[in-house]
Amino acid sequence: MPEQVSRMTKLIPYLQTLEDELKRPLNIVETGCIRQITHKSNISDGHSTEHICEFVKNSEYPHAFVSIDIDTSVCQKYLTEKKLIDYVHFIQGDSLSALHFINSGLDFVLLDTANNADQIFKEYMLIKNKLMPHSIVCIDDANLDEPTWKKGDKIIPYMVERGYNLEMIEDRVAVLRRLKTI
Repeated sequence: MPEQVSRMTKLIPYLQTLEDELKRPLNIVETGCIRQITHKSNISDGHSTEHICEFVKNSEYPHAFVSIDIDTSVCQKYLTEKKLIDYVHFIQGDSLSALHFINSGLDFVLLDTANNADQIFKEYMLIKNKLMPHSIVCIDDANLDEPTWKKGDKIIPYMVERGYNLEMIEDRVAVLRRLKTI
């Protein structure tokens, strides 16, 4: 049986495309990080943090990567063991409070905190004026047809109405990018 791979690895080509287009360091923000470490969680539960750190580590550019979570302790320990801790800056706290302190110029944003459409919409509203014209915004657990995961119910229609193109990864991760890019 083939080894399962995290759907979050499929976000890396989007980061690579941005890097290739812009030819400069990227400003990357993630809300929600690794909360548990098990084989099953390695292919889900916040492992985007690890994959983005790997991308930053292997890039020729010194990307800025910020991960915000109410509890970053498990993630910090895990990334220390993986020798990736130097490739991310953590902000421990509520995302709605922390996003106020994030600077403008965001190139890539992953919204993956509470399984709550209102929370994700509020996070987006806090960063929408900080996005670059070419920015990519991703929402994990955004299944539009799945009753359990509804993070994208409000934000996806809102963004699509405002000129964003929607792609889905494994019917679970929404990737939104403005139709008119750079």
